[in-house]
Amino acid sequence: MIRLRLVLKDKTKSDQKAVKNIDGVKGTFVNLGQFQIIIGQGLVNSVLNG
Repeated sequence: MIRLRLVLKDKTKSDQKAVKNIDGVKGTFVNLGQFQIIIGQGLVNSVLNG
């Protein structure tokens, strides 16, 4: 699993439910001020290249 960690300027604009519905995303959570997206193994390049 890979975690994409983001520090958001405006946390109200994040939509965790919508992000969780993206293919390959295993989950999301907020920890220590970071919005973290858990991506399934082997999918990093496809997510990176969008």
